[in-house]
Amino acid sequence: MKRSDWEELAKYITPPEAATFFIVSVQIDSLPRTKYEPKDFDLLMFAVQNIVGELLAEDQAFPPICMERAVTAVLKLETGSLTFKERASGIVERIQRAVLQFLQLSVSVGISSEYGGLSDMAAAYRESTFALQDPINFGEGRVLFFQDVMPARAEVRPYPDNLELELIESIENRDPASADSTLHELVSDIYKANSVREIQFALVRLLIDIMKLAPHQWGMLQGHDTKTTFERLFELDGQAEVEVWFRSSIIGPILKDMSERSEQQVTKISNAMLQMIHEGFDTELTLEVCSKKLNYHADYLRRVFKKGTGINYSDYLAQYRLSMAKDWLMNTDMKIAEIAEKLKYHSPQNFIRYFKKMEGITPGQYRDNRPVG
Repeated sequence: MKRSDWEELAKYITPPEAATFFIVSVQIDSLPRTKYEPKDFDLLMFAVQNIVGELLAEDQAFPPICMERAVTAVLKLETGSLTFKERASGIVERIQRAVLQFLQLSVSVGISSEYGGLSDMAAAYRESTFALQDPINFGEGRVLFFQDVMPARAEVRPYPDNLELELIESIENRDPASADSTLHELVSDIYKANSVREIQFALVRLLIDIMKLAPHQWGMLQGHDTKTTFERLFELDGQAEVEVWFRSSIIGPILKDMSERSEQQVTKISNAMLQMIHEGFDTELTLEVCSKKLNYHADYLRRVFKKGTGINYSDYLAQYRLSMAKDWLMNTDMKIAEIAEKLKYHSPQNFIRYFKKMEGITPGQYRDNRPVG
């Protein structure tokens, strides 16, 4: 419901004399610890709407409505001896007791300032929903007055850059345990801010900085509905939900993607090295040579090849050269010294010793065993 909708609605309501107005927004607290499931949310909202409508029939300016995950009611208060807070608190307590009695649900209520006319409904509505986002008063069954949660001139809390850097490094190192603990510390620090707006800015900054690690995933995280990632972020209720969302919906998929990309990288590089061996086994094919051709450090290539093939680079190269030597001994008339030279052994003697060590017989004896004819 837009500001213009509230203003248009106010035209058709005749306020009683000596009355002021305020808006309450009733929000269902967390469902996980109840008998309900997420799929029941819309029906529960409808039930809360009915409870509020019946309970406050005499106090309401018009029937309550469901909007933006809350039941909103415009209520009137006639002049009396009690203060605004005392009168509003009494009404809210009745709402909470009734919902708990009939639905076994806890609800939190955001309460706007007191206004003298219905033309201010749009501002009052914003205040009631703003109050519900207060990060200081968390938990269930909250009663939140806008006047209490709106900071006067609070000093802006510095953004925890060091903690964010630690989190980014944990993600880059694919260390979920470290990322999890650092995320908790970081979000806890953000929620020490003095205003909801400050917290929202900090969370948006955190989201953007994390997503820089995997910009190609923005589309995937968008999902199949029309809500953006930012809209999902702003729907979250409190520090605990924010942590769970960042962990499961943002960091988790990025870590999975990094792991998959790492495996693909290992396969790609190790296959390239295998091809180099198969095509250049008769050259001085050291890791340093591979390093220059593939533009990776030799130590990195050593680790990647072992991870991708399960065998050390030097051992694989030696085994492949040995297989070629056996093929040439069986299928050609190349001299042993020629084979040794072609396969980059320092001398025929070194080749003979290595061959006998691996096969149990000399190259000459191996050749003598080839079929006649």
